[in-house]
Amino acid sequence: MSTFCFSPGNQIYKYQLIRKLGEGGFGQVWLAYDATIDQNMAVKIIPAEMAVNISHFRESRIGSHFDHSNLVKIHYADVTQYGGLSFIVIAMDFLPQGSIVSKANSRGFIDLPVAVGYMRNILFGLDHLHHLSFFHNDIKPNNILIGNAGQAVLSDYGVTYTQSDSGTDHVQSYILHRAPETQTQNNVSVLTDIYQCGITAFRLFSDMNYFTNLISRIGRSAYEQLISSGKLITASSFQPYVPTRVRSIILKATSIDPASRYQSAYDMLEDFNKIAFPGYWTANEANQLVGKKRTSDNEFSFEVIPCSKSRFNVNAYVHYPKSGRKNRISDFSGNNLTKHDTEMFVKKFIRHVIER
Repeated sequence: MSTFCFSPGNQIYKYQLIRKLGEGGFGQVWLAYDATIDQNMAVKIIPAEMAVNISHFRESRIGSHFDHSNLVKIHYADVTQYGGLSFIVIAMDFLPQGSIVSKANSRGFIDLPVAVGYMRNILFGLDHLHHLSFFHNDIKPNNILIGNAGQAVLSDYGVTYTQSDSGTDHVQSYILHRAPETQTQNNVSVLTDIYQCGITAFRLFSDMNYFTNLISRIGRSAYEQLISSGKLITASSFQPYVPTRVRSIILKATSIDPASRYQSAYDMLEDFNKIAFPGYWTANEANQLVGKKRTSDNEFSFEVIPCSKSRFNVNAYVHYPKSGRKNRISDFSGNNLTKHDTEMFVKKFIRHVIER
């Protein structure tokens, strides 16, 4: 790809660039002002030479089909000249709150009630996309924006495919979220989107950086082997603050066997609609876990205090914000515990808040 550089204030076709929103392998996305309609837009700028790889105007043709509150609408596309080079410009809705990644707390996960709502939104939009015979193929947190009503909005159709495209030898997808059959057979389908939704859900509920850290630690080849063997996510991969029901949904969605996954986005959505939970955990600015109940203002916390090289004390607390009281909960506290028993006490307490 040719090197190109834009700056705020540059006029590209009818768009005056304001600030860069992002950059990827295909081009740049800018916040830009369209004077013809007196409106800010998100404008993707792609070197025209990339058209051989992305099918000229493919993304704009796909995105223009969507009129749904959980799918970004693409309004316009054209080819223009700038600095002696040709560029494709694609104009779409500008959503100023950015991606849902910004909602992750200090420990890198999104609070359970918010994450459940986002997954419902994503699957609702994805079900509509599938009914129009498209496969998104790039579902990940960075491609999920926050709409003006606070809803999750699926964006970026740069590697979206139709039913007639599936199975071709030019399939591209994000390696961290690539389904086993995409990796081995270049297959893209409703079921590979379901897989990507499962991977996305894991990141939202458990750890946004889990897979990035994993591939950095073990390397691409070993990571791809985990995908092909169906061992990328196992029961032991989850953080203890992820409820059992959410774990079951994610494990089903990411099954190595496509026939064992949800067979539609609507089916997966239905299971998220059934989720009920009395409490959840978040993380404060000090990176400490804080438990909350949905029916009261009470908060929960715990501390692990070393008392020797191999022994620990665990103290679990309930906080009463109105009175300022803080009581130790003896059922989930213990002294002079082994490392294993310490982990069990903490997990038991965490699960008590979210499951009961």
